Amino acid sequence: MQAADRGAQWANEMTAGLLHVLQAHFQYPVLHYFRPPDESTSLALQLGRLLELRRATKARMRQAPGAQDERNHAYLALGGALERYLRDVNVHFIPGRFGIPIGEDVDWEIDEAHDRLLRYMAYRPSAGQD
Repeated sequence: MQAADRGAQWANEMTAGLLHVLQAHFQYPVLHYFRPPDESTSLALQLGRLLELRRATKARMRQAPGAQDERNHAYLALGGALERYLRDVNVHFIPGRFGIPIGEDVDWEIDEAHDRLLRYMAYRPSAGQD
């Protein structure tokens, strides 16, 4: 199997996994009361790596728009799942005191949504709390 194929397969598996976790949040809201003691294993922090991958994929596609491959499409689908996860978690589970609430009909920035999730999970200080 080629590297591009393995990358696409990995991205497809991560997309399915992330959407499965989002579904679990809706089915079991109690999940929001728990966080791993070791920050390095936190999904909220690992989402930052997926944001980096999303930015790199978009930049690569802008540089070579004709060089579309299966891996790029799989990475873009993963980026879409990441956007959906962050938006839904922000809209439905994070209280307003953790920054500007993100609503269903409000323009939002994915990095702001990620930062807001990190503050909610206490991995970053909230505004005014240093």
